[in-house]
Amino acid sequence: MAGGTPSPEDILSGKPVKPIAPAEEKMAPQTEQPFSSFMQGSGGENPLIASGKTPQVSPFDLAHGKVPAPGPTLNTIQQQALSAHSSLGDIANQLNTPNLKLKQSTKYLLKNKLSGARGQIQSASSKMGAPMIGEQKEEGGSNPLKKYLQMVSGGQRQLDAAQEHLKSMSESGEDLKPAEMLLIQVKLNKAQQQLEYSSMLLSKAIDDLKMLFNIQL
Repeated sequence: MAGGTPSPEDILSGKPVKPIAPAEEKMAPQTEQPFSSFMQGSGGENPLIASGKTPQVSPFDLAHGKVPAPGPTLNTIQQQALSAHSSLGDIANQLNTPNLKLKQSTKYLLKNKLSGARGQIQSASSKMGAPMIGEQKEEGGSNPLKKYLQMVSGGQRQLDAAQEHLKSMSESGEDLKPAEMLLIQVKLNKAQQQLEYSSMLLSKAIDDLKMLFNIQL
């Protein structure tokens, strides 16, 4: 039958089927090494390295110290002190908002956070060998906002002393032990977190004040 369609005679003739040629018995192997060898790390050279690309660093490598992360320096610590000083300045501006009123719960949290930040700043300054700045006598009476401003001002003065000390150390070629610098970095980081939380509390109080004035208008 035309068109390649077998006829009934062809089907019933029982002709033998052409056997598979030797070249068709199996496909050519894709790789000479089993996959298990790659899983066990014996698969040969890293293909990224062979192609001239740099392999990416995995968290596993970092956790096992294969790629050491850069540690803190006098410069990075000085930048942290500068950032904390700037945050204290922002908080001082917020506290000077006219007609600012704080809820009792906000006062409690703000006092704890500012006290904690000041303590961390003093501890970090002491650890680096900076002179300790004495606290001024609080003259706020029953006004909590003035007390908070005095705490902020004390923290700024202590950070000024710490920055001057770090600058002097850098100019004279002095240095701190890596463990000491890491501890100072941690303390300043904790102080910064507490200052940011304090700023958030004040921002919420200022937003409530603005909303109140809009309603009254």
